[in-house]
Amino acid sequence: MITSSQRHTAPDYTTAFSSLPADSVLRDATEIKRLYQPNVTALSRSIPLVLRPQDAQEVTAIVQEAGRNGIALYPISTGKNWGMGSKLPVTNGTAVLDLSRLNRIIEVNESLRYAVLEPGVTQGQLADYLAKHHPRLTFNLTGTFGETSIVGNTLERGDGGYARIDDIIGVRGILGNGTPFEVGGNWGKNGDGTNHVMRYSAGPDLVGMFTQGNFGVITEMAFRLSPRAERRNLFWGTAENAKLTELFDRLQTLFAERIVTPAMVNVGYANRFEQARSTLGDKNADMRGTGELWNYYIIYDGSLKLSQVITDELRAHLGPCCLETGHYFDGGDAATLPPHLKPVTLPLSGFPDIDSIRLVYKLTGTGLPENPLDMNVDYTPFGMKSYMAIVPPVGKDVRKAADIIGAVRERLKINIKPSFFGDGRSLTTIHFVNTDPQQVALAEQAEAAIWDGMTQAGYICYRASVDQMERLTESRPEFFALVAKLKAVYDPADIIAPGRYCPL
Repeated sequence: MITSSQRHTAPDYTTAFSSLPADSVLRDATEIKRLYQPNVTALSRSIPLVLRPQDAQEVTAIVQEAGRNGIALYPISTGKNWGMGSKLPVTNGTAVLDLSRLNRIIEVNESLRYAVLEPGVTQGQLADYLAKHHPRLTFNLTGTFGETSIVGNTLERGDGGYARIDDIIGVRGILGNGTPFEVGGNWGKNGDGTNHVMRYSAGPDLVGMFTQGNFGVITEMAFRLSPRAERRNLFWGTAENAKLTELFDRLQTLFAERIVTPAMVNVGYANRFEQARSTLGDKNADMRGTGELWNYYIIYDGSLKLSQVITDELRAHLGPCCLETGHYFDGGDAATLPPHLKPVTLPLSGFPDIDSIRLVYKLTGTGLPENPLDMNVDYTPFGMKSYMAIVPPVGKDVRKAADIIGAVRERLKINIKPSFFGDGRSLTTIHFVNTDPQQVALAEQAEAAIWDGMTQAGYICYRASVDQMERLTESRPEFFALVAKLKAVYDPADIIAPGRYCPL
C-alpha cells in the first residue's frame, strides 16, 4: 500500500482493473461524459474511468487494487445528489466508483423494524417491497424522486420528513487501506434474532465517522424502518414576512411542550422543482416562500383521535400569526392542498412518485425518456446550487438568516428559496438555467455571497457540495486537522474521495 505522499504519476487507465469483468469497467470517454458529467450544479470535473462493481467482493478487489496503484476513487450510490454535485468527484482525475448495481434488499425485520440495504437500493424499490411484503412498515422518505438512493442520501445526512442521520443503525464495507469493517448494530456475531436492535453497544460510536466521511466504501447499511401509523398528518400554513419571528417563537413553545417533533417542521417550504417554475419561464409560478410570504408544514403521526387533538392544538396556537392554515392526512383530498405542497404529499406520506421530475422536463421542454425511471433532472437545463447551514430555530436567528439571504436575492435578482427546519437545519437553493453562462455566473455569485454572509453570522455549513469542500475545510482548520489524522490511519493512500469533507 502506497501513501498519499508517494503517489506516482497518473496510472495507465487503459489497463487498470483489467481483472474485472468487462461490464464492470467503463473506459470510453464519450460514454463517461454522457452518463456521469451532466449535473444541475453546472460544474465540471475530469473523470478518467468509471468502475461499476456487481457485488461487495468486486468492491473489495477494486479498493485493494486502487490502493496498490494510487488510483483515487469517488463512490456514488445512484448519483442523484442534485444541487450538491450529482455524480461528480471533488477533484479532477478521480475515478467514479458507481455502486448502483449493488441493489439488494438483504433483509427486512418486521418485529425489530429495520432493513439491511445495499447502496443501489432506491426509495421506490424499498417502498414497493414493503407494500408487497410488509405493509405495516414504512420509512423516512425524502420529498423527491423514487429513484434516489437511500444509503447515499442517508450517509450524506440528507433530509426526509426528518434528518436521515437518525435512521442509521450500522454500516459495513471496506476501508481505504483495504481492510473490511463493520460498525454499529450487531452484524450477526451473537446469535439469531439480536441483529440491529439499536445502533449503540459498549465502546465508542463509530457509525458517525462514515457519514460525510471518506475513510472507506460502504457496501451495506442497517436502516431504521417505522410502523405505518393509522394516520400521517400534514398541518400547513402561510404567514407574512413580518410574522416570521413570531412564527418561530410560537413553534418553540410547541417544541417545549413536545406537541410536535422539531425535525418534522419546515418553514419557508416550497418544493424546489415547483419553485423553479419562474426561473424556467412559467409566468404562473407560485413564488410564495421566497420572502414575501412564508409557508410551513408540520408532520405528525398518530391515531385518528390523537391526530385530531394535535391538529386542534396547532390551529389554535399558530393560527393567530398566519394568513391561512390547513390540515391534510394520507388518503385525504389532495385538491385542498396549496400548489407548493402537492408534489411532495405522496413522498412525505411514504409513497414516492415522479411528479416533481416530470414537471422539470415539461418546463424545460426536455423530451421524456421511454422509461420513466430514467428521468433525471441532470439531463435538463434546470440549474440548482445549494447552501445548507445550521441556524438556531428561534425567531431572531431565523429572521437574521432570512434577511442575509433576502439581501442577496434582491441585489442579484435571482430566484433563491430558503427553508428552515425546526431542529436547526436549513436549506437554501438557488435556481437558474444551467445552459445560460450569464445565469450560471450569477448563481455562483449568489452562492458565494450567501456562504460568506451566513458563515460570518455564525451559521456554519452542515452539508457541502463538491465545489464547497475546500472552503469548508479551511473554515474549521482545527476540526479538519483531526479528520485528516483519522484519514491517514484508515486510508493512508488517500484513495477514497480525496477532498470530500477532509483536506486534500
